[in-house]
Amino acid sequence: MSSPFTCTVAIALLAAFGAAAQPSPIDCNAATCTFTLSFTSGPTQTHVTTGAPYSGQLTREGQTVLPMTWRDSQGRIRTERPVYQTRPGQPIPPDNFTITEIRDPVAGFQYILDPVTHTAHRTPFKPEAVTTLRRFIGDGDRQTISGVEAVVRRVGPTTETWVDPKSGVTLLQKSTGPNGVTMTMRNYSNAEPDPALFAPASDYRVVDETGPFQVTHARAPGADANVGSLIVPASFEASCSQETCTLRYTPGNSVMGAETGAPWSGLFVEERRTTPGGGSAPVVKTSPLYSVARDSAGRSLANPLFPSTHPPELDGGNFGVALLLDPVAGYRYIVDSVNHVAHRIPTKFNVWPFKPPVFLSGGEAINGIPIPVKEEDLGERVISGVTAVGVRRTHQVPLELRTRMPVSIDETWADPKTGAPLVQVRTMPTAITTETIENYKPGDPDPAILKVPSDYKIVDETVPFTFTIPRPE
Repeated sequence: MSSPFTCTVAIALLAAFGAAAQPSPIDCNAATCTFTLSFTSGPTQTHVTTGAPYSGQLTREGQTVLPMTWRDSQGRIRTERPVYQTRPGQPIPPDNFTITEIRDPVAGFQYILDPVTHTAHRTPFKPEAVTTLRRFIGDGDRQTISGVEAVVRRVGPTTETWVDPKSGVTLLQKSTGPNGVTMTMRNYSNAEPDPALFAPASDYRVVDETGPFQVTHARAPGADANVGSLIVPASFEASCSQETCTLRYTPGNSVMGAETGAPWSGLFVEERRTTPGGGSAPVVKTSPLYSVARDSAGRSLANPLFPSTHPPELDGGNFGVALLLDPVAGYRYIVDSVNHVAHRIPTKFNVWPFKPPVFLSGGEAINGIPIPVKEEDLGERVISGVTAVGVRRTHQVPLELRTRMPVSIDETWADPKTGAPLVQVRTMPTAITTETIENYKPGDPDPAILKVPSDYKIVDETVPFTFTIPRPE
């Protein structure tokens, strides 16, 4: 029930380089690796700056080196980075190759270059805004960095950014304090890059694309089936028109878990009590979330399975899809109850016998900042006819992080014989969210629940796949 934190980079740095196309996921076996690639989008990718050529590579202290970037006076941008995101000092996988992206507002195209097959994947590109850079004005101080006279702009007492006034590119940024980090631009030049960098080479075959696409390469000599593959979790996404929704499931390549010897079933229901603006009259919203069933062998069903990305107006909408895991047979199924199709995916499972829940005291760390956690044993309480054990965890979030997540109190009551979280309560300054399992039944559920219905068509899948359903009401 803990919330993740993300670390953001200053807007000045985002404007200094273009982000290369992101591979997601990388799926390798003994013979090949299949890479799913997509073109970049977003504010920093649809804004073009002209009259400010440069080249360089941004690095973040102690972390992954960011892409090498070139920009010419016409606003064309080229970025290059290795497909595997290794940290300094880590070995480079033998299947590594360079992903190159070109955004050309002059020709009106965006390219992703595959150097292995000499293919240029192309999609139309039209910038939403074009800006001619004006000379950057700093706070007065100057120093020579990378052979140019940089000017500084300070944000409060903890952050200073040194910029090339001719290109507007950040050459050095220093942040002090608990979240302090240093970012530097290396191999920097503000000269006009070679024009040949902004077009595919003449021996490349051009293929037009309309969305994410896949490239498959033979494994490098000596590469192990599991070495070099990124651990990518499964994902489920939806994009909808007025009439239909296209659902995309990416199996990923991570091992799934299964717990044996602790069968149960029930329906998760959420009640959310909010006090907008700190008011005294709470707004109460109750809604069913999903049902869960698990048998003694570790087979389980979660129904429905909600897409992680979908139009906001469909929040809470039932897409008619369930996730069925069968560690005995070695498959997972994406069960489409609309089209009566079960998409079957070979899956590796990590199977372990059930152990009663153990509540660990101590703390957490977020972005390197320790988060002390006070833990209290709440004893026992009868819930749904069983004796549950409870724990309360108070996250004592430091002041420098409280703008991101207020202090929270989590309370969990679980069945010690199955581990099922019968009641989970999160208390925050303006909301109390309670998840409860209704119709809770310890013991093996009806075996038919954990099988694909006999009238469903089974389709074997090994890579990301899509299917279409009517738009939920």
